[in-house]
Amino acid sequence: MIVTVAAGGYAHLAGLAGAGSDGLDIRYEALEPGHVFPRMLRDAPWDAAEMSLASAYILADKGDQRFIVLPVFPSRVFRHSALYVPADSRLKSASDLRGAKVGVLRYAMTTAVWVRAMLAGHYSVPPENLQWFVGEDSPHPDSVSPRIVGSAAALEAMATSGEIDCLLSGRTPSAFGDGRLRRLFPDFGAEEKAYYERTRIFPIMHTIVVTRAFAERSPGAIRLLMARFESAKAAAEEGLLNFDVSTYPLPWLAAYVEDARRRMGPHLWPYGVEANRPTLEAFGSALAAEGLTRRAWAPEEIFRDA
Repeated sequence: MIVTVAAGGYAHLAGLAGAGSDGLDIRYEALEPGHVFPRMLRDAPWDAAEMSLASAYILADKGDQRFIVLPVFPSRVFRHSALYVPADSRLKSASDLRGAKVGVLRYAMTTAVWVRAMLAGHYSVPPENLQWFVGEDSPHPDSVSPRIVGSAAALEAMATSGEIDCLLSGRTPSAFGDGRLRRLFPDFGAEEKAYYERTRIFPIMHTIVVTRAFAERSPGAIRLLMARFESAKAAAEEGLLNFDVSTYPLPWLAAYVEDARRRMGPHLWPYGVEANRPTLEAFGSALAAEGLTRRAWAPEEIFRDA
């Protein structure tokens, strides 16, 4: 059975493609996730594809049943590193953001949801205490009135000029590289480790969806597809985390991995609902708290676990 899949070019998906003894012949297209999302939402040209976590929850909240969401998480990132301020900014800590002008590409994007939940829950800076500037329109609660400025480039220019106080960006802006912007959290790694210790949350950015038409056409294929995602991840871990050889041209990676395992346990990138329950419940609550969904959806209501 041929199964078409589109997702980013992740190392933990590299072993996904090809025909297996399970009867699946997976045709995997490695594409920029930002290009996959709108195409999948518009006309679903693949059987399965990467999707932003926020979109998956918002679609379910709207009753959109075109997709079945799998608890497979190709992208997850702690986002304390995503806050940038002008190099000469007076802002020195997250609590200094109260009343600040903050720019983000889309208000409802997953990165922004995680950052706002973190700011509100751990630094007492709720979203309504901030003035929001967005590159593109997207869902937002009535309690905020984002000003649309047109693009990510416009937001970065506003941040470097001081027209806005802070840029929230999942991509490293070019102005950070040349020193015009700096991170609000200089030692973001320490902040993120402390956040994980307090919450047990490892933020999920993207998930995998399959079309309902595919699932109905191929009963049992979801279970097999889930197993293939797990197998691809296991193969990547075996190769990438073998520090008897220099897989990457970087020092101290073994020390980093050992530290991560001390904090998080042996399985650093788990799939499935139960292994990710604190993270998924927190995200559902964050969306509901802002009014981006009507209520806090339980993970079991969003995901089909194999």
